[in-house]
Amino acid sequence: MQEAERRARVEGEVRLQEERLRLDAQHRAKHSPVKAVLTVAGILVVIGGGLGYKMYSQHQTEIAAQRAQLAKVEAEKAKVEAEKARAEAEFRTQMARIQKDMDARLATAKNDEERDRIRAEAAQRQAAIKAHHAPAKGEKETPAAPSMRNFKKREISDSPLDGLGL
Repeated sequence: MQEAERRARVEGEVRLQEERLRLDAQHRAKHSPVKAVLTVAGILVVIGGGLGYKMYSQHQTEIAAQRAQLAKVEAEKAKVEAEKARAEAEFRTQMARIQKDMDARLATAKNDEERDRIRAEAAQRQAAIKAHHAPAKGEKETPAAPSMRNFKKREISDSPLDGLGL
């Protein structure tokens, strides 16, 4: 009888131990940390993607602004070059007109004094036109266009609190 009681007690303890193991496994399955880890990882991926997109779009905006600035400078440069070419053409036509007038007057001149006077007048008119068309001493003929290298690159700090105003 003691043997039977002992066997029954041992079987009861074994069943109790099996039930505890089953309940423990069931509890672990319901409250698994894998779900929480995957949720946190997903949130971090979404935040990282959002920050990456924001930085990319900001960079594209800066590039567009730089290109617009460069196009504006190039347009001004082209305008200055066109004005310079027009002034040069006007200068050449005036000089040619003076030369043609001088040649015509020299052909009708009767003596050397009159020819010298005509040449002196033509030289004087040419000097006046040259002085009028020459650029001032203090200014450049063409302004230098800023290149993409003139734009300052943003410095990015390794500090995680950078930009928070703390």
